[in-house]
Amino acid sequence: MSDYRERLVAYVDILGFKQLIDQVDAGKLSPESISDILRTVRSNARVARRHYATNVSDSIVMSGPLTTDGLESIISALQRLTTRLLRSGIFLRGALTRGTLFHNENSVFGQGLIRAYQTESELAIYPRILITEDLVKNIYELKDRGLRASIRQGRDEKHYIHVLKALEEVEHVTTTYRQTAAIRL
Repeated sequence: MSDYRERLVAYVDILGFKQLIDQVDAGKLSPESISDILRTVRSNARVARRHYATNVSDSIVMSGPLTTDGLESIISALQRLTTRLLRSGIFLRGALTRGTLFHNENSVFGQGLIRAYQTESELAIYPRILITEDLVKNIYELKDRGLRASIRQGRDEKHYIHVLKALEEVEHVTTTYRQTAAIRL
């Protein structure tokens, strides 16, 4: 298969999804609410147009080309998705890695998916999206400040996507504005 190749692969689990479905069954939440959550996943992929995103129940698989643009696209999409879902009180846990994968509009399979799933299920533990060490090394080798600012290292030494980066940037701009305004007074 010519499309079975090395790609960036993210596997993300929507935490508390069973409880959301229980709320739908109990009539406390509309099925459309769940559909809106999943639409958010698909819209992130459509906006980027650089990667695929597929959801199956409470899991999301994203993949993209093994390039700087592909990495920026997937990290950015995961940051936007996480921020949007956090506004609804929904947390994600996942992993971003690289590996062989076939992914199109209809199918997704490969060692990359297995590796991302295993990393999420065995190592992520907290609501965060881990980045495997080989990708972290690649990011640091790129010397791209934007990508470097998109990752953090936890107390457990594992690297993860800094999903609140946009909020941190807003806080920095606000603080700078306040400091500038104070100087003018």
